[in-house]
Amino acid sequence: MRKVELTPEEREHYARMFGNHLENGALLLVNITGTSKTNMSYRLKVLMAYESEAGGVDVMYLTYWLASELGKNLTDDDELRLNGLGFDRVHDIAYTVAEILKRYGFSFSLNNLPRFARVF
Repeated sequence: MRKVELTPEEREHYARMFGNHLENGALLLVNITGTSKTNMSYRLKVLMAYESEAGGVDVMYLTYWLASELGKNLTDDDELRLNGLGFDRVHDIAYTVAEILKRYGFSFSLNNLPRFARVF
């Protein structure tokens, strides 16, 4: 496990950058990289794809920031390990990101989640 260390200022900087992109139509990408044998925990990576200023597509890695916001460590493979069962994990991550961004003044809600998709 690898400890995630971001200052409150760094967390806010990334939250504002990610939130602005998501408000402008960026796509939150969730990659479930594995589940436990009991299906009670899972590992994932979270990215965001958005249109670049040059007209192409850029991708940002959100897993480190999300781990910091949740007070979690990363695995040796830079994955976030979470517990849970009985819900759509990808939807839950989109909801979790939206709830975190609300603390930074963004207007996401259960009825106004960022666009998201599961990637394999």
